[in-house]
Amino acid sequence: MLGGFAVPAVALTLGWRVAFVPAACLVAPVALLLPRPTVSVAARRLLAAAGAAAAVVGRVTLGARADRQGAPHLRVVVSMLGAGGVAYVLLAIGSRNGEQAAFAIGTILAFGAGWGWNGLFTFAVVHNYPDAPARASSVIQVGGRLAGIGGPFGFGFLATHYSYAAAWSVDGGAVFLAGVVMTWGSRLLLRRLQLAPDTTGQGATPQTKCLSVG
Repeated sequence: MLGGFAVPAVALTLGWRVAFVPAACLVAPVALLLPRPTVSVAARRLLAAAGAAAAVVGRVTLGARADRQGAPHLRVVVSMLGAGGVAYVLLAIGSRNGEQAAFAIGTILAFGAGWGWNGLFTFAVVHNYPDAPARASSVIQVGGRLAGIGGPFGFGFLATHYSYAAAWSVDGGAVFLAGVVMTWGSRLLLRRLQLAPDTTGQGATPQTKCLSVG
């Protein structure tokens, strides 16, 4: 949020380098004020690295597969959301019962699929609205950024006052609900583009030709 405000307020007037100065001034006190962790995370570092690698491989592989095979992009997004929901359920099980295997599998799946859908989602929306990519992408970016602000606070509240298992469970339910809404929205988009008037004289609108919702 602050980075977004910094673009018009600082970067475009004083320059990009100046914009980094207040950012550093804000980060340094936070780093000093953060409490030291009471639980060692050394045992989780291999796992964290594997999750990061899965995020890179998942985003590139699934995106390339959707392009090369002509797969409906939003349908792939729905599949990734479903996988993310399963991952959060596994994380909830691992957090509640101490199931290390469930926690490890959930971590890899969450990084690889559950957190890799947003780039493909943005591409699909822009792909279906080639005449207005900025307007189309801005609509979904607003919701994504608001969730990016409120999501961590909500997760932290649930983890603090209830448990990590409860927080992961709520996340899983939200992701499954998002998959349902995404499926419904993709069908509405398909219907709208199919009913759009033909302005090209070639029997199909430009949006219908590049339709990627399936």
